Amino acid sequence: LSFEMAVGQADDPPDRPGLALLTATSLKLGTQGHESPELLKRQLNSVAGSWESGLAAGRTRLDLSDVSDWEGALSLGLQVFAEPRFPAGELLRTRLKLASQAAHATEGRDVEDAASLLSPSTRRQTDAFTLLSLGQADVRELHLAAYAADRLRVVLTGALPDPETLD
Repeated sequence: LSFEMAVGQADDPPDRPGLALLTATSLKLGTQGHESPELLKRQLNSVAGSWESGLAAGRTRLDLSDVSDWEGALSLGLQVFAEPRFPAGELLRTRLKLASQAAHATEGRDVEDAASLLSPSTRRQTDAFTLLSLGQADVRELHLAAYAADRLRVVLTGALPDPETLD
């Protein structure tokens, strides 16, 4: 079961590169019904054998494998995209982690050389200082502007449930 939101680096405001990455990464920090990352992870683990999320190829994704509770998985996936919480403390930790990764990408290299190793679509997200300057208001603003129902695609694959069992 995959949820794909057509939101990626192209949605970054020119003055805030990395905002789409931060927003996508922050979706797993909780939802209105699962107020902490730990609660959300526990719930994801209860409906699927494994899961991963992130930003790839201009899309924000949540992939659930070995789904055991299809109705719960569909509901939870929709909550992740439609009702995320962006708690300030967790968001700060996420920003610091992403900024550290961006800084390590350029460690020991001239910034121009390091940037040239990346594709043009990911080059803009390497500025650690910009990532550190982004805040909760920036993430909420991009989420409200870009995460619309008409940009979401839900893909069901594998041993699908009987449609009669899903409400």
